[in-house]
Amino acid sequence: MAKPYFLFKMPSGIWYARLQLSDGTQTNNKSTGCRDRASAERVAMGWVVNNNIPSRINSAEENQKKLRLDIMTVLNSLRTMEMDREDVQTIIKVLKERNFIHSAVLMASPESKPIDEYISEFWAFETSPYIKEKKLKGQSIHRDYCEAMLMRATKYWLPHVSGKPVGCITHEDVTALFDDEEVLKLAPKTINSVVSSVTIPLKWAYFHKLTEINCFDGIIKCSQKSKKREILTMEQAAAFFASEWDNDTAKLANAVAFLHRHACR
Repeated sequence: MAKPYFLFKMPSGIWYARLQLSDGTQTNNKSTGCRDRASAERVAMGWVVNNNIPSRINSAEENQKKLRLDIMTVLNSLRTMEMDREDVQTIIKVLKERNFIHSAVLMASPESKPIDEYISEFWAFETSPYIKEKKLKGQSIHRDYCEAMLMRATKYWLPHVSGKPVGCITHEDVTALFDDEEVLKLAPKTINSVVSSVTIPLKWAYFHKLTEINCFDGIIKCSQKSKKREILTMEQAAAFFASEWDNDTAKLANAVAFLHRHACR
């Protein structure tokens, strides 16, 4: 009876085997690792009897197994090895260069500041670095404006992202404003002001290296159509001028102007 394998010696002195498979085909050359035929026979027969023919050396499967083993070794090392801040930054840089991540936020870095805290500091009229920068460049900005912007960001946006680091805020976090029912009830001009109360601080953060994410560009604001002015009807005017006025001269002037406008229609 023919043996289910064929043995041959390579120039290196190692015996190799080519085994018969159940479908009639043969395997590629398998190294037995033996230098004498008897030992090689035992190895080859063991493969056949135990049905554990080894995969081809340097096969894609073997390479994949080795790769997985290497990755697990790296991951286990990361969990235990001592690393300083520079080491972590190098790892992040490599991951970004290989397009595995867009950005990462280190603990205890400016990027890790909670967005609530950042927005509050940004619109603080007396201490904000943004406002100091504006004034230094001769640009005007008023306390009432800053307080209104802080109020709008605090009321309509911050509850949705509370505690999230500045460096983790995304474009989607900002555009989510347009899905908020409370925001959609506001006038278009007010909605745009709410958006600005968020995008202005984030734009400043981006250009001052507090975040690597451009999450402010491409935000389409609401169209602001001015309401057409209409002349009061006689009934409306009668009720208007029947009310108490602090200044009778102003009341008379407005009444004359109304009557003149109405007469010219």
